[in-house]
Amino acid sequence: MAQRLLGGTGDPGDEARGEGEQRPAYRIKKREGTRFWEVIDPAGELVCLTAYRRGAREVVRRLQG
Repeated sequence: MAQRLLGGTGDPGDEARGEGEQRPAYRIKKREGTRFWEVIDPAGELVCLTAYRRGAREVVRRLQG
């Protein structure tokens, strides 16, 4: 099962922002038995389903904007 925790967008600049600007972590998780990817908020609620992992990453990037 593929799962990834995202505390930022994966940009090297995320670490340079400092500890005072920590953003909530959204999770991207593969939905088992399907081709879809889930974006889950820090409270554990489903935000959206995407057909592509790249789309899920873009949703997280925009939410953390």
